Amino acid sequence: MTVLHSRILTIFVIGIFVISSPLMIISEELDIEYSNSEVSGRVTVDYLVESISFGNASYPMENWTQPDKSVSTFLIRGIQVDIDVTIFQNAGSLGQFSNAYVLVEAYHPIGYLEWSETYTEVMTRGMRNSTTVKWTPEAAHSELNNGVLSGGYTVRVTISNDNIDTDTDTSNNVMEVEVPVAIWRDQLDDTNELASYFSMRAYQYSKNSADGPEAQAKGSWQLEEDTGIVGRDSYRHSTPGNNYPGNAYDRLVWGFPTTESGCSSQPLGVRASNELGWYTDDNSYFYPWCNAKLDGNQFVSLDISTQVWGDIGLGDRVGLELWKAGGGTPQTLVHEFEGVSNSPSQWTQVYWKVSDEEMNKLEWHVGFIFESDSSSATQGYHVDDFVIFAIENVSRFTLDVDCKDVISGQYPDLGFSVIPDDPNPPGMECLIHNNGYKDAQVSVKSENNNDTWFDPRIDHSLSQTYGSQVFVIIPPDETATFWINQSIIPAAEVTDPSDITVLNVTVFGSFTEEEHYFTSIPISVGYHDNARIWSGASNPAFSLNPGGTSTVEVEVTNTGNKNGKFALTGAFPNDRPQWLPWLAISYQDQFGIEIPTVNGFQSVELTKGESMDLILELTAPSETFPGAFDIELQVNGIEGTSTQATFPLGVEIRTQYELQMSTESQSISTPADGVQEVIPVNLINYGNTLEVFDMQLLGDAWLLGAYLSSTQTQPLSAYGTESSGVNLILPMTEGIPPGDYTLILTANSVNDQNYNAELYFTITVEDTRKVEVESRDLREQSYRGGQQTESITFQINNTGNIEDQYVIELDMPLGMDAYVESIGMDGDKTPLIEPGASFNVTVSFTFDTLAEGDFNLGVIAKSSANENVQSTGNAKFIVGNLGWIKLLLSSEDLEMNLNAEEPGKIYVLTVNDDGEYDLVLQVFNKHYTEQEIRIDFDDKISASYFGIQVDEYTSAFNIRDNDNENIAIKVNVPKTTLLSLPSDTYMVNLTIWVESDLDVAPLILRVDLVRESLNQEDPDEKSGELAGAIVNGLSIVALVAILGGLLFVLWREFSKEDEEESYNYDSGITSYVGEDGRSVPSASMLLGVEESNQQSKIVPELPPEPVVIQAQEEHPEVSSGPPLPESGLPEGWTMEQWQHYGQQWIDQQK
Repeated sequence: MTVLHSRILTIFVIGIFVISSPLMIISEELDIEYSNSEVSGRVTVDYLVESISFGNASYPMENWTQPDKSVSTFLIRGIQVDIDVTIFQNAGSLGQFSNAYVLVEAYHPIGYLEWSETYTEVMTRGMRNSTTVKWTPEAAHSELNNGVLSGGYTVRVTISNDNIDTDTDTSNNVMEVEVPVAIWRDQLDDTNELASYFSMRAYQYSKNSADGPEAQAKGSWQLEEDTGIVGRDSYRHSTPGNNYPGNAYDRLVWGFPTTESGCSSQPLGVRASNELGWYTDDNSYFYPWCNAKLDGNQFVSLDISTQVWGDIGLGDRVGLELWKAGGGTPQTLVHEFEGVSNSPSQWTQVYWKVSDEEMNKLEWHVGFIFESDSSSATQGYHVDDFVIFAIENVSRFTLDVDCKDVISGQYPDLGFSVIPDDPNPPGMECLIHNNGYKDAQVSVKSENNNDTWFDPRIDHSLSQTYGSQVFVIIPPDETATFWINQSIIPAAEVTDPSDITVLNVTVFGSFTEEEHYFTSIPISVGYHDNARIWSGASNPAFSLNPGGTSTVEVEVTNTGNKNGKFALTGAFPNDRPQWLPWLAISYQDQFGIEIPTVNGFQSVELTKGESMDLILELTAPSETFPGAFDIELQVNGIEGTSTQATFPLGVEIRTQYELQMSTESQSISTPADGVQEVIPVNLINYGNTLEVFDMQLLGDAWLLGAYLSSTQTQPLSAYGTESSGVNLILPMTEGIPPGDYTLILTANSVNDQNYNAELYFTITVEDTRKVEVESRDLREQSYRGGQQTESITFQINNTGNIEDQYVIELDMPLGMDAYVESIGMDGDKTPLIEPGASFNVTVSFTFDTLAEGDFNLGVIAKSSANENVQSTGNAKFIVGNLGWIKLLLSSEDLEMNLNAEEPGKIYVLTVNDDGEYDLVLQVFNKHYTEQEIRIDFDDKISASYFGIQVDEYTSAFNIRDNDNENIAIKVNVPKTTLLSLPSDTYMVNLTIWVESDLDVAPLILRVDLVRESLNQEDPDEKSGELAGAIVNGLSIVALVAILGGLLFVLWREFSKEDEEESYNYDSGITSYVGEDGRSVPSASMLLGVEESNQQSKIVPELPPEPVVIQAQEEHPEVSSGPPLPESGLPEGWTMEQWQHYGQQWIDQQK
């Protein structure tokens, strides 16, 4: 019986369990109900979400193989999917049933709830129930990054239970699953085009754009059965066993067939268009075709994937393609297949991430492209599995809102506590971030529930608009800032606890009215006796000079909610320590009477809400720097609780300029003698700021040539704490007219050109006598000694400032003769010369014959009124060779080349026979420019004994720089010369002068003449009276001739006047010796020089070993000459000359 009863009880319980099972109940009601539960009593439960799965056998989930070979699943946008939810109850007593309220939600990644479903499970411990709900994703959200699939919706399952039940573990009551959603997947098994929403169709196009966008034929793309890696089949662009065709332009086009007359239908929300033509000519397809389109505005990101294997010929291409839909200029984007496996067992996954720039907000058709030329071909590529992943640009949005107290930076959980007319009223700063993909049109609204208060004010960062409600557009993924302020009215009443004022803030969509945020914050007002001070003065309210005073009107109001006394004061910035409130600020009533002071502060008493008009007087310190700053007016309650009220007033301290310039004397008297005068000026800045001044000299500065040592001062500190200086410089240039001159020194502020300071000077220029004689440097050319007189001019300048007359004197060196020409002069005086004028004095000069070297001629000018006023000018000369011309003499007749280039070198030619002697003169140009060369002979003496001749074409010629010329010279010695010599050998000097505009070079040729009688021996004659008689007769004749010659020479010497010789000199290049009347030369004539009382330089000594040019063999000299005088050899003589001509010199001295 007991067993029977137990079995009956068990059957009864199981029956109740079966009847109560949700699996047996068919109900359309899925809303969660938290009341009217059929289960009574408290139950201990542990509900958990055990699993969430998608799809069914007929419509399974799509699979995606990640790069790590793991498999993920995804959904297709717009296609309904089954969601299976399994719930397990794991606590309580068996047979105690309770309600499990299940909520299934799908959240878009932006954050908004797209879909939800609810149902109820009645379960006891150990029960496991599975329920299927259906959901259709509205938008695609999936993305490929290097082949990794991510993104998607969040599907959340949440379990709740009745309040009377106790869930022992709520952490397992929620489960979330992220599932990507794609645009479309095609396994490329398109045997039946009508079996799916979309499929692929092959078309052939023309490469010639002129043929238009329509297809021409079916093309080479075709299905190959049982070759796919996904599904069954795959596509290829060649027939099995053959290569692909040449010159192809074929596409696999993604789209769908249509039985209608157009492409207006939009399967799964995809638009389409017909740009292929209906194409029924060859009956390739039965149904017309619509090209699917991808809108560039519709996607945040777009990824296309496929799998490929095979190879292709060079110059051909296959790839994924997007080509622009609609008319206009054709555009195409191709992602070519590269690096692809060529094995049918190893497919290559290809990914194409299309950028926003490529999409360019246009509409595009999509598919595969095959393009080939006429060259080599292969079997081509096999393609399978076409997937379009995308993040769709949905219009819905969510907002992240973060509001906090402006001052504390935290959310005011306890609300705001304020005072009447609070200087720091309640303020909220709200950051609102748009999580959407498009602009979010948002409205922010703020309000309070107190009719006596002002509405809150909202300002924001997006524009200048404001108000209690603002409408804004927040760009995608950007944050806008909103500032919400609630001002508190003066004398606001103390808050009634039963009627607290609240500040509400609401954020919602401007058009959707969807609320995204709401908060309500209480505001309480307490007792305060605070006041407010205010002024309507312009800014700046005060504009003062140091030490100045000004006033403005101010208003003081008791803004508290009780009567009170208030202290009035003010504060200045820390960088203005010299401003002291008790000295600078004074409050007065409307009649100018100062407000009384209480406890050191001026104060007023005001009833609740009362206002009082006052006058504020501000006095600036005597020393204060310029600039603008704010003075802070302050009002404080003296009794009770009070908050300080402030009001700023602008103060401007003007810049005060005061520069003091001083000097020891502002009047000076000085001559205009070129001696500089300097007047120091001291500068002190008594203004109120560091200042720099531009200095300028005006008045008669241009007449005096006066100037300043500096045109700008260094920075000068304020209030005379430091000084600086500037020098006024007077060059006192020669020639400034005498008289009084005025100079004005001005200083202008760099910061304000309207300010200037002036200092006057009187300069007296005295009568000034001064002279300057021109100096000349004539050393660029060389002069020749013994030349005829030349002239040069010297400029005598009156550099004083009054007219004057000057006496001219010469300071001549030894070896130079000079005198002043009297043209235009009064003896040795110049005419009167005006100030600044000049007079040219002509000086004639010549050099002694043997003069050589540097000469300096001084020209002295002395004032006839004051001989202490004088000036000396110098003329510098070079006499002789400068080195620009070098000479070398050689004798070609005797095949002798004498290497002697030194200027003044003496060459010796020994003449034994009469006739012509040929010499070669080499002239070297050592200058860096071309020189014009002239040749001349000093043959005043030699012309009496022999002639010298140069080719007339070479007497003047040019030699290029660093070049030379050879000049042929002939020496013609007549027989009569050799027969009439006064001694057995006779020496005659000849100077050859080679000149140019730059230099002059002499060459001395000494000709040693050998008497012919010494050479007329007949070795065959041994004896004979007749011969002896002839010889004796000839000796007598010769002796008579010599005596006659000596007498003739002596007669010529004694007939000279003023030691001037008269020569038989031919000025031409050639001179010839006459046949008669030859005189014996004096010692000076033999040396080729003139005796002079003023001789610059001694004749250069002849070389110790003179160069000898021998015409015939020389005979040894037998004469030893007369004894030397006690004073030794005459000046300039050699021993050889003394041996031959010493006796003649002794005779001349008698």
